[in-house]
Parts: sequence; structure tokens; C-alpha cells
Amino acid sequence: MFARRLRRRFAAGLLALGVVGLPGLLARAAPPSPSAPAAENPVVVTTRLTPEQSAIGDRMDLRVIAAYPRGYAVNLPTGFDFGRFHVIDHQGSEPESGGQGLRKTFHIWFQTFETGPQQTPAFELTLVDPQGQVTTVPVPPHEFEVASLLENEADPQRRGEDELVSREYPNERAETIIYAAAGSVLLAIFLAGAYVWWRRREVLAQAPPPVPPHLLAFEALRQLESEREAMLDRGEFPEYYVELTRILKGYVEGRFGVEALDRTTDELRRALQRPETAARLEGVEVETLIRFLQDCDLVKFARFSPEAEETRGALETVRALVQRTQPVERDEDDDEHEGDQSPATSEAERASSKEDAA
Repeated sequence: MFARRLRRRFAAGLLALGVVGLPGLLARAAPPSPSAPAAENPVVVTTRLTPEQSAIGDRMDLRVIAAYPRGYAVNLPTGFDFGRFHVIDHQGSEPESGGQGLRKTFHIWFQTFETGPQQTPAFELTLVDPQGQVTTVPVPPHEFEVASLLENEADPQRRGEDELVSREYPNERAETIIYAAAGSVLLAIFLAGAYVWWRRREVLAQAPPPVPPHLLAFEALRQLESEREAMLDRGEFPEYYVELTRILKGYVEGRFGVEALDRTTDELRRALQRPETAARLEGVEVETLIRFLQDCDLVKFARFSPEAEETRGALETVRALVQRTQPVERDEDDDEHEGDQSPATSEAERASSKEDAA
């Protein structure tokens, strides 16, 4: 009886336990319900360091290569912290097409002054998605090792300073070499300058003496005289008188230094009548010269046709003017004869003159 009652209570306990604890047990045993999948990072970051083995103070280059889809933008953060390392410079390349996406390389040049195993600090890149949302991409640290300059020595010790090498002075041999070298350099500079001057010197050719104006005028008149008959037969009276006045004005300009070729007859008349000019016109009658030029202007501009005798007379008028005003060349024999007269001869001539006067 007691055993039957005990079995009933045990069964009731098991039933209560099954009703109350079974859902909890089932809940703990059941696999967790799948949650919403986390957003995957679209950027793949790799790092490379050159050189892998370096010494203190070496310039190291950490290359951070980021591969990401098109439409995204990846950049280094502004003012990023690189820990205890000394950053020399940093630079990002332009995006390059690679496969289905883009690739961008960032260079970070830095130095370290500690030895042993080390690693670059972790930092983050800035990622901007096509919608303009800004997130970050972690860059993992990169391990490397800096070797000591004394690691090959078992017991490195500081060496003492070398003794100073001194020479006795004065060192005549050294001084001789120095002075000889300096003198050679100066001599070479002088010779080079002299050679350049000699190559670039201006060779001044002696120009022949100018032909006197009267000789030029005589030659031009002779040429015009030889062509006169043919010109008159063709009726070229204006051309003939133009050439004749050109010869006359050229002679006046060359002989007396008065600008005449580019002046009209009236302008030339005013220039010749100036006192400072008239003093130089030895043997020239200004009014006669101007009247002759005015007669020539009638033929040149008024188409007046003179007689043949008048044309010949006009040429002879110019020739006579040149002959009358050409400079007189003194004979050298006469100058020598005058120089050879002795003082006694001169005294005798003066005494004779006094006796004649008495």
C-alpha cells in the first residue's frame, strides 16, 4: 500500500517536471535562431614593408594596398597617428583598375631609432560608400625587425680616437707642389684668355681713301655726256636734267658740306645764304647757282623742251663750276723748293727790297 502510494507521487512529480521544465530544456537544446547577417566589409587591405630587415635610421616604406569596389572612395585619415615612429612623408596614388574593382596604394615613409622586433601601429582608412556614408577600414599592424649596427660583434666596445697625424712645417715639398699647381692654373687661364682674344679679335681692314667729290663729278658728267645724244633723241629731257642736277647737288654736298641732295631749290637757296655756310662757298656765286637750278626745274617739272645747244651748255656750266671750285693740290716739289731757301738768301732778298724802296 505504501509502495503503491509512493509510486503515484513519483509519477506525479515526473509529470509536473515534464510540464514545467521540458520547454526550458527544449529551449536550451534547440539551436539559436539565425540573426540578420552582418554587413561585410567590401575593402581588402594588405601591407608590405621595404626593407624587411633594416638598421637604425633607415628610411622604410610601408605600402598599404586597398582593393575595393567601384563607386567607393578610400583615403588616409587626416592627421593620422603613427605611434613612436618618425613619419617622413606619406602619399596616396591614383586609383588603378584591377579586375572588377579598383586598387589604391598608400605609401608611408618613416624611420625608427630603436632596435629589435617591432611592429607598425594599427590605424584606419576612411571609406566612403556610393551613398556618401563614411566608415573606417582597419589596417593591421605589420611586424618587422631593426638590426643593431654592432650586432655582429660579440662584445662591442667603443674604440678610442686615432692619433693625429702631424707633419713638420715648413714642408718645402708640399709648398712647392701647391705653388706650382697654382701657377699652372693661372698660366692656363691666361693662355686661354689670350687664345680667345686672339680668335675673336677684330681685323680692321684699311679702307681705301674716299674719292674726292670733284673726281666723282667729272666721272658722272663724262658718263652723262656719252649718253646725252641718245637721251635727247628719245625725248628724255626731264631725265637728263634730273641726272644733271643730281651731279651738281652731290658735288656741292661733298665739296662744301652742305646738305643738298634731299632739298628743293628754295630750301637749298636758304641754306646757302646763311652766313656760316656762305663763308665756306669759295668760288661759288650763290645766285648764279640757284638760277641754274631753277632753269633745270622748268625742264623737270614744267616739261619744257630746251634746244640741244642749251642742254650741252647746261652740262658745260656744271663742269666749269666743278673745275673752278675744286681744291687746289700743292706741288710737293714747290714745297721742297720753298723749304730749301737758306736764311742768307732771305736776308739778301730783304736787303734788296729795302734798297729799291730807298
